[in-house]
Amino acid sequence: MKSAIPIVGGTIARARWTSPLGPMLLEAGERGLRGAWFEGQAHGPNTSGWPTRSTDPVIRQAIKELAEYFDGQRRHFGTPVDSTLGTDFQRAVWKALRGIPMGHT
Repeated sequence: MKSAIPIVGGTIARARWTSPLGPMLLEAGERGLRGAWFEGQAHGPNTSGWPTRSTDPVIRQAIKELAEYFDGQRRHFGTPVDSTLGTDFQRAVWKALRGIPMGHT
């Protein structure tokens, strides 16, 4: 079931997915994945009314790639990410994080 929530210039799809580490919340917009949180984490979104699954292609791709990652079958992600909502500092941190090889800190 897709949750299409009108926003300026498009829609947002939201979904819950149970990962091996616990329930996750995913949100996607027209430009890509906008967020992925573990349910109950600090500073997570208000999830009241979120659906249990989505048919949105970005959400489906993210879930597929996350499942493969947790199964040890994936090291790189191809899901498009929308980082336009972050501050300049947040975008700089996200860019730096993408440069850290898997298994390193």
